Amino acid sequence: MQSFPALKQVIWAQEEPKNMGARAVMEQRLAPILPDGVAYDYIGRQLRASPGEGYAAAHRAEQGRIVRAALGLPD
Repeated sequence: MQSFPALKQVIWAQEEPKNMGARAVMEQRLAPILPDGVAYDYIGRQLRASPGEGYAAAHRAEQGRIVRAALGLPD
């Protein structure tokens, strides 16, 4: 991260719900090494018991939201 002196924010984006995937493990490892003043945020699905949305159309809509948010694009 020292290679990016203008870094203001680190975003973890993932397809899996917040309670699944690598986010939980990596968040614990990232927190101690984030420089002061650098924010950490999560973009992805909310906590769920299942990794899927249940409907293909709902999945596509949620997937689009995640990608747009991660790229900083408007809804």
